[in-house]
Amino acid sequence: GDFACSKVLSFAPSDLDLALTSAQRAALGNAPTAEAALQALFGFGAFCRFSNNQTLAIVTGARPTFTTANNVTLAPGKLMRGNELTYFSSGRVIVSPPASAMALQAVLTGPQQIGRCDPLVVDG
Repeated sequence: GDFACSKVLSFAPSDLDLALTSAQRAALGNAPTAEAALQALFGFGAFCRFSNNQTLAIVTGARPTFTTANNVTLAPGKLMRGNELTYFSSGRVIVSPPASAMALQAVLTGPQQIGRCDPLVVDG
């Protein structure tokens, strides 16, 4: 199931400095909670889930601010590693850009013709 990323991830103030503007950083205050900091980085409504027993996925929310230079850090003592579950995982990884950027494709639907004074309604 889905859960708050603050349960398994931590952050360093330098992570926030890379991702947030000074105004956004000031709004968080001097000692933001892990939940507030991670929401600022990954966006409103972000959450984590396990894709399988070895893959943690971060699903970003609205207006994420992290960049490919940011670190993602596992909170110490929260996750067991691998199939054997004998050691706690630890560490951090720098978010890297995708190997190939996906091209966005917009698909809009609406009437093929409209009159000069008719409203145009587009869905998509």
